[in-house]
Amino acid sequence: MKNGNYEGAWERERQDRLYAELVTPVGYKHLGWLTGVIDASITEDYDSDTRIQGTVTTIEPESYIENAMVRLIHDSKWPNGTSSREVLGTFFVIRTREVWEHGACETVFELKSVLYGMKDDKAPEPMTLAQGSYGVDAFAKICNLCSRPKTALVSKNDKRKLEATTLDAGKSYLSWLHDVAEQDGMRVDVDVNGYVTYDLDRGFDQSPAMSLAYNSHVILDGTERTTDASTIASRSIVTWEYSYEVEVEDGVYKSAYTDSDGVYHAKGSTKYKKSTQKKPITAWADVDQGHPAHIGRRGWRKSEYHKYSGEEYGSNSSVSQAQRMAKELLTEDTAVTTEWSVSSLYIPDLHAGQVIRWKPPEGDWRLCLVTDLKKELHHFTMSFTLKEK
Repeated sequence: MKNGNYEGAWERERQDRLYAELVTPVGYKHLGWLTGVIDASITEDYDSDTRIQGTVTTIEPESYIENAMVRLIHDSKWPNGTSSREVLGTFFVIRTREVWEHGACETVFELKSVLYGMKDDKAPEPMTLAQGSYGVDAFAKICNLCSRPKTALVSKNDKRKLEATTLDAGKSYLSWLHDVAEQDGMRVDVDVNGYVTYDLDRGFDQSPAMSLAYNSHVILDGTERTTDASTIASRSIVTWEYSYEVEVEDGVYKSAYTDSDGVYHAKGSTKYKKSTQKKPITAWADVDQGHPAHIGRRGWRKSEYHKYSGEEYGSNSSVSQAQRMAKELLTEDTAVTTEWSVSSLYIPDLHAGQVIRWKPPEGDWRLCLVTDLKKELHHFTMSFTLKEK
């Protein structure tokens, strides 16, 4: 980094070497090394449930120790004699396929994040979270239930406590973690050393990690831009079912009767019982007539339908509230998403989930979120997607 911009001039002279350390799945103690590695890759996905995965290919599969995890390590050396070491990730291993080519057998192992190890671990019993409890405490308890090393990167979130919640039996512990984090305004992730993390979900609300321009020599040819400007919504619809009670006829009294409220009912008079009825509450909001997505300009309408459960709004019969919600959601539904697909030489400090300053071929610098990133660890190149703010 120089003056906040990624220069990377040394990339052309750096010598890279990749190591695959074998560690125990509990405690991460050193077991040995996977040798004969000829290729590897890592994919980081900001929006995926398990966050990171990869592959490693070896011509010496016998060096792998059963049930060991793989920790990929990148060593760099420069002509001036300096060097650095970077841990890239710690993964569960799934042996997938073997390829015989040129007289040698190449074995490919899939690498899965520690969150993957919680994806199919189903809870046999529900867990109840008390009103006012802390999400970080629930996070710690869930990780303990499936023996996953963890670290909370922040202290308890005193400004936001949980609502009373029941996490259902039969759901995975990973889904429990994501449910708690969503309610708590936090994010579940995994660090390179294999620890499950619980931290603030910052999104664009973070300082740029670096600046990159399209014409930097670390950027390779083929930068691509995509946008959904021509397919954004024209209308946002909000609906839920309003629940209310009515009295309906339920036969007649067979004898005179005085109820608990002191009301006298003569023999043969009509009996009534309470019944819950439901009525749909619906409202919508359209873009202004001058908007490019308006049906009068584009010629067709795209609607986003937001249906809420009775638990949230079932007792609310306010159409005006539904109208306000529709107008608020219209702002989100009509937001244009622009993304850049970029290829580059290897940039050690770049990761999915970071915000960077990006200078495209046209226009000024803009803030972008790195949403996914693939590291090719044979030639040490990268490809990544940048989502504009």
